[in-house]
Amino acid sequence: MTRPPMPWFNVRAMSESDLRAVYQYVKSLGSAGKEAPAFLPPNQAPKQPYVQWPGVQ
Repeated sequence: MTRPPMPWFNVRAMSESDLRAVYQYVKSLGSAGKEAPAFLPPNQAPKQPYVQWPGVQ
């Protein structure tokens, strides 16, 4: 399952120049790196290393 990079309503509210700037930024990043880790349900722990946000259990 794919997930959008941000909520659709935020993208929809962007101006044409904002969308062009995001496009140019993404293009400037170059070729793709490693694939992002797969989504994990809340009851599964991720492999190390990972970031643990304060106060999140």
